[in-house]
Amino acid sequence: TLDGQVINRGGSMTGGSVSKSAGILSRANEIKKLQSRQTELTRALAEATEQAASLERELQKAQYELDVAREQQRTAEDAVLTLQAKQEHYDILTDNLDLSCEAMEEELETLAARTAADEQRITAVEAAIAQREAAAGALRRQAQETQADQSDLQAETDRHNQQLSEKREQKAALLAERETSARNREDLRQLQSALLDDSRSREELAAGFRAENEASRAEMSAHQSQLEALRRQSEELRRRLADLGQAKLELEAQRTGQNQQIQECNDLLLHAEREVSRLEQKLSNGALEEKTILDKLWERYELSHSDAMEQRIELESVAKATRRIAELNREIKALGTPNIGAIDEFTRVNERYTYLSEQRTDVEKAKEELRGIIDEITRQMTEIFSVQFKLLNESFQETFLELFGGGQARLELEDENDILGCGIEIKVQPPGKQLKTITLLSGGEKAFVAIALYFAILKVHPTPFCVMDEIEAALDESNVVRYARYMRRIAGKTQFIVITHRRGTMEEADVLYGVTMQERGVSRILTINLNDMAKELKIK
Repeated sequence: TLDGQVINRGGSMTGGSVSKSAGILSRANEIKKLQSRQTELTRALAEATEQAASLERELQKAQYELDVAREQQRTAEDAVLTLQAKQEHYDILTDNLDLSCEAMEEELETLAARTAADEQRITAVEAAIAQREAAAGALRRQAQETQADQSDLQAETDRHNQQLSEKREQKAALLAERETSARNREDLRQLQSALLDDSRSREELAAGFRAENEASRAEMSAHQSQLEALRRQSEELRRRLADLGQAKLELEAQRTGQNQQIQECNDLLLHAEREVSRLEQKLSNGALEEKTILDKLWERYELSHSDAMEQRIELESVAKATRRIAELNREIKALGTPNIGAIDEFTRVNERYTYLSEQRTDVEKAKEELRGIIDEITRQMTEIFSVQFKLLNESFQETFLELFGGGQARLELEDENDILGCGIEIKVQPPGKQLKTITLLSGGEKAFVAIALYFAILKVHPTPFCVMDEIEAALDESNVVRYARYMRRIAGKTQFIVITHRRGTMEEADVLYGVTMQERGVSRILTINLNDMAKELKIK
């Protein structure tokens, strides 16, 4: 241009004396850019809202899974508490069994000591019995010998008596001796065989005694005294034998009682051994059951005995605990197959929930920032548009008055509360007509009003140049002249390139460029500088 401005093919411009930001087109371009940016921001906001809704759905899903995991965790904790209570019960049973085993072991030691003492006592008693039996045997042999001596003495006495009475009747003495021997055999059954053996000896000696009867008379008195002594000794031996028999009976009764006691001790010992075996079996079963419970506790809940003891609770009632276990088992069965990876899934979902929550927070923060930017831009646009619309309205009134040579015109907003979104009403009153909207004007009047509005815009924000393409085609000749002259007046601020076929517009131009085609397919440009022609023709 004349001011040194460079117009690029895409419509941009560099250089020039007037700032490009001062023109209405630059403002329009800026508004378009801002609207485009607002559209992009609105689209981003919609996408962010949709993403937030999706994240909200995922959050609700994660919350539901989290609630399910927590419920399962509470159920598992209740089961652990129940198992801990059972574990405590089994621990109490184990302690009681240990105490019972210790008591039984002490009782076994006592029974063993008592058994050893009884065995010693039995040994001593058996030794005493053997000693007494030996003494009794000795006494019995002595008594037998004494009885044998007594029998011999008695036989000798009888024989002496028979010898004394033999003179009267030897046969009666022998019969009396036989009767005495028979009575002695009945009294001493144990010596019956010996007496039978000695009967022949007695018969053989009878003849010798008869021969010696006379010799024995002298010894009768001596034998009589010996007989009395032997009788007393026999009575003493009998009493001793009776006492020994009574002592033997007492010892046998004592031995029988001790044997009964030993049998009772053996029975008690056998019963104790069976009880110990039963308790050992019960202890072994308890230990096996305890190991099974500990293994099950570790396999199901990964809890050791010490961890379970830390979480145990006291049972109020075994029946209530049993009913509670049955209820929990029914609830567990109602839950179906447990999710083994619930903890890992909870960790993964929790991490994703945390990540999405942070993303949601960032999106909401960005959303608020974008809303703040949009609100600020909208506020600035509203202020700028309000000020520029007021200036444009004043400029439009002046330009309309100049172009139409009178009348009135103004611009009105359909909704002053929504300046950027409402429509703009153009109300004009040409000279000699009533005030009406532009839609009620004729085609030429509408075109002239549009030209007036365009010139008003250029008046508020002049541009370095302007291209017009037959905008006055619908005007009559008088209005074309007014249009061309007004454009000439403002040509000092804005250069105009006009495409036209109207004479009045051409007359006000400085340079004319025409295109002709004298030969088919070959265009030719004709140039006429009207200022130079006026100088040559000396036309003012």
